[in-house]
Amino acid sequence: MAIQRLQSRQQEQFTSNKRDYYHYNEDTMVRSLAKGIIQLGAAVGIQGWDARLRAVFKSARSQITGISKYLGFYFSDGVQSYFNATQPDTVNHITTKDALKDKDPDLYNLIEEIFPCGNTYLKRCETSRAQEDAQQLRMNCEPKGRKDPIQDGKFRCTDSRPECEFWHGEGKCRSNPGYLNFVCEKSCGICDADINCFNDHKDCSQWALRGECSRNPDYMLVNCKMSCGEC
Repeated sequence: MAIQRLQSRQQEQFTSNKRDYYHYNEDTMVRSLAKGIIQLGAAVGIQGWDARLRAVFKSARSQITGISKYLGFYFSDGVQSYFNATQPDTVNHITTKDALKDKDPDLYNLIEEIFPCGNTYLKRCETSRAQEDAQQLRMNCEPKGRKDPIQDGKFRCTDSRPECEFWHGEGKCRSNPGYLNFVCEKSCGICDADINCFNDHKDCSQWALRGECSRNPDYMLVNCKMSCGEC
């Protein structure tokens, strides 16, 4: 059924029909494939990627007007913008790759991690078979996204958001540890924490992001001390 819906949705798009329900320049195939990527690819194949996307989504919802309230649409809209394949009059005005990088850099970095080769997307209604045949697609490129915190034998202690120092001053590291300890490791002192401050389970950071520190304190504050900001 899902395949049938995908096929029927793309019929008008494939023929570049200007009476298409969607904007003439918008490619919803890109949107549909992006949803499949997060459900079947990144979330399964890249450890911690789903939690990072959820953290970025939560931050964007609080700061950018017009962001979709659904995680899947948020990511797929971003992928469309990343490939300049969306309509030009969206509510949040993030309609191009440059606009995405400027207004939502965290999402841009996540998408770039999934598509690191920088291939040019050929718009289906503005290209030719000759252009398609001439295009050289790069594959198996080195990801440009989030790097391993262990680099050259040293622990990289960084903040992922420019607002981290301000948030720390506002007490957000303790009031919202699930998110802040994830994106503001440096400002929240996670890197310099006591050697006895650690997580006993690999999923602690994801649980903290979902609010388990307050919902299930008996377990979380003992076994997920670092993620819950208890040390």
